[in-house]
Amino acid sequence: MDNKTEVLAIGWHAKTVAAFERLGRRVVSAVEVKDLAKASALCGEENLPVVTDARNVESVLAGLTRAGVDPRRFEAIFSIHELSLVTASALSQLTGLPALPLGSAIALRDKLVQKRLIREAGLRVADCRPIGRLEELAGVRWQGPLVVKPFADAGSRNTFPIRTPEDLEALLGGDGPGRGSGPWLVEEFVEGAELHLDGVVRDGELLFLSVSRYLQNVISVRSGGLVGSVLLDPVTAPDLYEQARDLTAGSLRALGHRDGVFHLEAFRGAAGLVFSECAGRIGGGMIPDVNQQVFGVDLVEEFARAVLGIPSGVGAGAGTGSSQGTSCGFVQLSAPAGRISRMPTEDAVKARPGCVTVRLALAEGADVPDFSAGSHLMAGKAVLVADDEAELERRMHDLVGWFRQAVVTGPQSVPA
Repeated sequence: MDNKTEVLAIGWHAKTVAAFERLGRRVVSAVEVKDLAKASALCGEENLPVVTDARNVESVLAGLTRAGVDPRRFEAIFSIHELSLVTASALSQLTGLPALPLGSAIALRDKLVQKRLIREAGLRVADCRPIGRLEELAGVRWQGPLVVKPFADAGSRNTFPIRTPEDLEALLGGDGPGRGSGPWLVEEFVEGAELHLDGVVRDGELLFLSVSRYLQNVISVRSGGLVGSVLLDPVTAPDLYEQARDLTAGSLRALGHRDGVFHLEAFRGAAGLVFSECAGRIGGGMIPDVNQQVFGVDLVEEFARAVLGIPSGVGAGAGTGSSQGTSCGFVQLSAPAGRISRMPTEDAVKARPGCVTVRLALAEGADVPDFSAGSHLMAGKAVLVADDEAELERRMHDLVGWFRQAVVTGPQSVPA
């Protein structure tokens, strides 16, 4: 096969594979065993070399070699996944293929590196410092709320808000999470509503931007908070969009992210927007679905076009028009603890008021995870619409409550 028609994906993502195929490319995906079954259902196993750890360059190269796959034969190497972004960039550099520069990939992953670059660019960002082990916080004079997090995780995993001295004592206690591990990033707790900014950048130019506000700041997931967001209308919130455009353009320049998609988070306070973090990937949850529903922009295809270096499909003025009086957003669904014995169908969920798209993540027979462990964990997710934001949020809360009552769970099995 002509080497100009193949691309190598690090990790499995069905929608991205479909997007590349629409653009005339065959996708070979280096997958971990946990993803092999679902990938095999959609893609021949000859296109699925198995690797031990998609985050590890050695593991990926070894897996490709075992499968007789020479990475130099591909037009491009990429990853849509947060945790293997640097892996793909490093492999591209080793093979001489065009890709996200390695320095930019690291800046888009490591929270300390990116915050330093953002601060040096003159943008507002939380003060932070690295520590080797959590024990280094012991005996530190209390100076106000903090957030402790890993440098390069995802989905709010292992992120701990420290609002009181008692919270710090609990984190450092004998059974405290993360004790003995590291390194960690310690940053000031930023007040304000949390937003996410999503879009497309090509050749350093911001082509498309949408601004959404989370229903609750993501860190609240650790105390049972609701994960979801409402897309804000650029016509009714022009000042906010202008601030967001300035922050996004400056941040992407500082991070060296000139071609691709992005998911940037910021806090909105009385003095304006404060940078939180930025990833060079599509936002999670149902952020792509919401943007396509409202603006007609396919962020997954835009990612593929950027990887291939072909022109963007974003039309002039995309994201600048009104949502025509319709509010749209997504919400993640949770379920009671235990093993699921009865689960509503997607059709039953979609029949709820305002629900337009549904995807269930769990099925009957599955054990319900601890949703407080990270914002990536859910029983399902849904896109909803309504006439205004207040009605949209009411519908979201009603759906979440109905779903939790409709799911029936029993005791989880005990491993032998």
